[in-house]
Amino acid sequence: MPTRTVNDMELANREVIDKGTRIANAIMEGGSAGWSTLTGRNVTYTFSSTDYGKPDEMLKAEDRTEAAVSPVAWSGDHSGKLYLVVSGQGAKEIVAYMTALMLGGGANPAETKLDADGMDAYSEAVNSFFGQGIQQARGELGETIKTTVSPPRMVDLTRESPGSVFGATDMLCFAVKFVIEGQLPFSVFLLVERSVTGVQNEENAESKATVAAEKLGVAVDNLATALKIKLPLIVVIATKMIRMEAIQNMSPGTIIEFRKMSGEMLDVMAGNVKIAEAEVVITNQCFGVQIRSLVDPRAAKPD
Repeated sequence: MPTRTVNDMELANREVIDKGTRIANAIMEGGSAGWSTLTGRNVTYTFSSTDYGKPDEMLKAEDRTEAAVSPVAWSGDHSGKLYLVVSGQGAKEIVAYMTALMLGGGANPAETKLDADGMDAYSEAVNSFFGQGIQQARGELGETIKTTVSPPRMVDLTRESPGSVFGATDMLCFAVKFVIEGQLPFSVFLLVERSVTGVQNEENAESKATVAAEKLGVAVDNLATALKIKLPLIVVIATKMIRMEAIQNMSPGTIIEFRKMSGEMLDVMAGNVKIAEAEVVITNQCFGVQIRSLVDPRAAKPD
């Protein structure tokens, strides 16, 4: 199966691409700022391409060179893995400036060795990259994100299959060019598992549509299409019948009392059908509700 680029990506995967691109942009923006601080030089980046497929298909023969691979476990709202892959040349440039900062004097990437000490310095650089990169992603996505960065290792992709390094699952692959001020650009790849985007596989979506259709007692010919239908999601804090006369006499400062105690469960409505009960939570300084119990829509009656 050939690599599928953004230009010929099937419409069903557009949401995966869009969410993955937001994640990659946030990580790269925050990460480049982290590297700028670390190296004392201006660090810039540009995206070269975005592919979706299996690593063996995406990392073509000409891209398979010695590289530093850093696996990252992504957890929180959506769990999965991503990989930061930096060309050997790029890793040496990062280590050279790390060494210059620690020891003083100039730095020559050509004379830098990626031995045990060099990889320790590179690992510190990767931690700095993801430290600011994930912070940027949290702000961009408004999601709870936790990451664990594993120690990087050097991989010769001319000898080792990308599939054996990153797994055989479909991933988003972002090819990026980084430049440390005054130096030659180097290649960086960010591989992101689909699960990190929080977008379901189409097969899972169709399965969930089947269950939803059965619960609602609806005969649906095209379940994938039905799943895309949008319904207003309403959280009912409280309701009350009130005379028109009272409404007409309202003015700023009027208090309306509801028979709803603080801490009581709130009804969650999809359209005009109750589907769940939830309680109020505050996350990332935003108001939200946490589902506590689900309601069978067939048994629920519209208010």
